[in-house]
Amino acid sequence: MFGASREELFENAAAGLFSLMTDLRRVKPRKALHLELKSSSVEGLFVEWLSELLYRAEVGESLFSKFNVRWKGSIGLVAEVGGEGLDQKAHVLKKEVKAVTRHGLRVEEKKGKWVAEVIFDV
Repeated sequence: MFGASREELFENAAAGLFSLMTDLRRVKPRKALHLELKSSSVEGLFVEWLSELLYRAEVGESLFSKFNVRWKGSIGLVAEVGGEGLDQKAHVLKKEVKAVTRHGLRVEEKKGKWVAEVIFDV
C-alpha cells in the first residue's frame, strides 16, 4: 500500500482492507463514524487504525467505504469514516478478515511517498 502522505496511506490501507471483504462500489457512506486514535509509533497506529475499523465493522455489522484521516499530534489521528450496515442482498462478502497482524509489518516514508506492508489473518 502507498500514499503521497501518511493520511493518504492510512486511507488507502483502510480501503484495501474493506476491498478484500466486499466490493466497495456497493457500500454507500450512509452513516458516519468518528475515530480518534494515538500510539507510541507510526506502525502501532497503523495496526490500531485497521484493527479498530475491523472491530467496528464486526460488532456493528457494518462495512466502510469512505475514509478521511487527519494527523493529530506526533503520532495520532482523527478520522471520519463512512459506511452502512451489512445488507446480504446488496453486499457480496468475499473474505472474512479475522485480524491485522504485526508480522512483517512495515510503515515508512520512501522517496517522498509513504509505503506500508501488512498481513491480514483471513
